[in-house]
Amino acid sequence: MLTRAGIDEARIWRVEGAADRTPRNAADPKAPENRRIEILLQGSPG
Repeated sequence: MLTRAGIDEARIWRVEGAADRTPRNAADPKAPENRRIEILLQGSPG
């Protein structure tokens, strides 16, 4: 999905889920705000 949006695959450093480790709503683990991912990109080449 990222590469289809034009992001060079070489820039993708890490993509990981965050809900199980750092929930935004700890009282409701299945809450929609807990369903998220973290995307880290390296700076643009050149």
